[in-house]
Amino acid sequence: FYLTELRRLSRDSFMVQDDFREEIEKMKSKVENEHLQLQNLLYEKAYLLREIHRCRAFDLTETKKIELISLQEFKNKAEVSLSEETDPHALQMNRLSYELQQ
Repeated sequence: FYLTELRRLSRDSFMVQDDFREEIEKMKSKVENEHLQLQNLLYEKAYLLREIHRCRAFDLTETKKIELISLQEFKNKAEVSLSEETDPHALQMNRLSYELQQ
């Protein structure tokens, strides 16, 4: 009687141990997947930051050759909607459009 009871308890403990191992493997797999996604996102972020830096450092020699009227003169002569722009890129585009119209 005691021998069969010991075997049953041993078998039950091994089954519980197997269940815990499976659960731990699932958790490890999930953590590894999340870590891989994090690494991919960090790599993508670094790549995009390098691209942003490269684009900002790009020298626009052709636009430097264009002689525009001074900023103050542009603000005095152009429409208010064009000259009141606060974004430097949009302001430059407005100045180029104004020069094209003249």
